[in-house]
Amino acid sequence: MSVQPSRAETIRKSRRTAVLAAFLAGSGWISGVLADDTAPAKTSPAATSGITQTAATASSTTVAAKHVLTYKFQPGHFVHYVGANRVQYTTQLGDQYTTESGPTQLEVGTFQSHQSNDTNTHFRVVKVDDDGGALIEPVVDRTRMTAQMHGKKAVIFDSASSGAVPPEFVAIRESIGRTVARFQVAPNGKLMKATIVDETAPKSLRDAAERLDTRFPFLSLLPATPVAVGDKWREEYSVIVLNGGLKQPLPMRRIYELAAVADGIAVIKFKTLVLAAVNEPELEKQLIQQVPTGTIEFDIERGLVRSYTSVIDRTTINAFGPKSLLQVKGESTEKLVTGDPAEKVEASSSQPATSEAKP
Repeated sequence: MSVQPSRAETIRKSRRTAVLAAFLAGSGWISGVLADDTAPAKTSPAATSGITQTAATASSTTVAAKHVLTYKFQPGHFVHYVGANRVQYTTQLGDQYTTESGPTQLEVGTFQSHQSNDTNTHFRVVKVDDDGGALIEPVVDRTRMTAQMHGKKAVIFDSASSGAVPPEFVAIRESIGRTVARFQVAPNGKLMKATIVDETAPKSLRDAAERLDTRFPFLSLLPATPVAVGDKWREEYSVIVLNGGLKQPLPMRRIYELAAVADGIAVIKFKTLVLAAVNEPELEKQLIQQVPTGTIEFDIERGLVRSYTSVIDRTTINAFGPKSLLQVKGESTEKLVTGDPAEKVEASSSQPATSEAKP
C-alpha cells in the first residue's frame, strides 16, 4: 500500500517538531516560545515547585566541613554567559503507523537529524535585598541555530543576521535583546516572582515568565542551608505535556548532590526524575529531553555558576507507532564569560551533533 500523503506529512511534521523543540533547551527565554505556540490554550494548569533538602548519612565520626552555597548578587552588575546545545535525533520507523482509521503503511528505515544552538545571554542585577535576594533582568543577546533533517539541507538562523527570518524562527527573533520580565530571585536561586516589563513581547514569553516556568542554568537551585560533600537537596516542580489535546502538568524532581569542593569551586551533580507513571509513548516522547543529568561548577567566593553541563541519552519505543523508536543524544553547556562580555558565538562550535555525542 502506498503512503497516504496526509499521514506521511503527519510523521514528517512530528519529526520536524522534535528538532525545533530542542532549540528551546538552550535558553530560558526561548523555552516559552514554540512550546506554547504549538499547544492548545484550552487548559493551562499552573506549574508548581518546591524544595526539600536531605542530608547524606556520615559513616565516619569525623565532622565533615560544611559549605555555604549562595548567590552573591551585586547591584548594577552585568553577568554574561555563552551557551551551546548539540542534539542528535535518531528515528526508526516500522512498516505501519496505527491511526483511528486503521494501520497506514510507512517508509521503513532509520533517519537522523541534528540541531545546534549557540547563545549569548546576560542578566543585570537591578537591586539587591537585605536578605541577599535580588531583582534581575535576564536577556538573550544572540542565538545561532542550525537544524538539519534527514536528507535535507540545513536550516540556519542567526539573530545577528540582517537577512530574512524563516517563519518558524520569527517568535525567537522577536525575543532577542528584549527584557521581557524582571525576576525576584532568592539567595539560593529560586525564582519567587516575575514582573512583566514589556507588554508587547510574544504572549508565550510573558505567560512562561508569569508562571515561573522559565529555567535559567545560571540560576541553578542551591541548598537552603550549609552542606558537606555528599549531602543532597532536591527541587520539586512540574512540566506541561499535551495529553489528548489538553495541557497536563506532570510532577518532576531534580536531585542535587555536592560531589566535591576544590580551590573554591563546588562541583554539584544532578539528575532528573519524573514522579508520575508514564506508559504512553506520546507522553514519553514529550518528556525525553526533560530528564537530563549533569554537572554544575559553582564559584563559592564570587557566588556565581561558573559552568553548567547537562546531557541526554534516552530512547522512546513506539514513539511513532509499532516497531518505531526515537533516540535523543545531546549535551548542553553554559559557561561564565570572564573576559570580553561581547564574546561572539564561534562558528566552529556550531557544527551539528554526531553519533559521538556524549551519553
